[in-house]
Amino acid sequence: MPNRRGDDVPVHKVRVSETIKNAFQLYDGINKHVNSRNNHHVLIYKDLQGEYKEEVVTFWTAVKRNRKGENVYQLPEDGLKMITSLHINDCFLMGLSDKEFANLDKLSLRYIMEHLYRVQRISTKYYEFRQVYDATIYDTAFPRYIRILNFGYRKTGWKTFNSKKVHISTLGRIQKYNELWKIKQLQGQS
Repeated sequence: MPNRRGDDVPVHKVRVSETIKNAFQLYDGINKHVNSRNNHHVLIYKDLQGEYKEEVVTFWTAVKRNRKGENVYQLPEDGLKMITSLHINDCFLMGLSDKEFANLDKLSLRYIMEHLYRVQRISTKYYEFRQVYDATIYDTAFPRYIRILNFGYRKTGWKTFNSKKVHISTLGRIQKYNELWKIKQLQGQS
């Protein structure tokens, strides 16, 4: 920004004002608020009738559960079994059969990378996945980008892609997410 004489004036601090609707006060008497519009995760579960359902958990709900000492991932009242949770940047193997997923360590890394996706956006029955190594944001062509809009076997269905959550270690090793949780639980018990 030039001043009156034309010299550049450095900008040291910028304040940005944002209007936040439905903000919740974090503490009583302290001016700290949390924005409730951001989603923390989406929990996909089976209900009592055996159908897939979802629960979108906002950031504020997750903060409240954590402050009360409750588990952040809670099964709703009509829930029977938790299938998975979706966070932004979680990794999923999509398009593999159950037999291929069971023998994951026998598959070539190149084949696995073709089926490895990360969660890009989450909302109510609207999940966007992009291949892990793809850096583009706006390309919506099929092999690089998958959008899931329902839980059935239709073109954009959850069961069509047979989505399985995986964990990638810092060394690049791909583990099944359920096995990783079992290991953590065993380490916590001893």
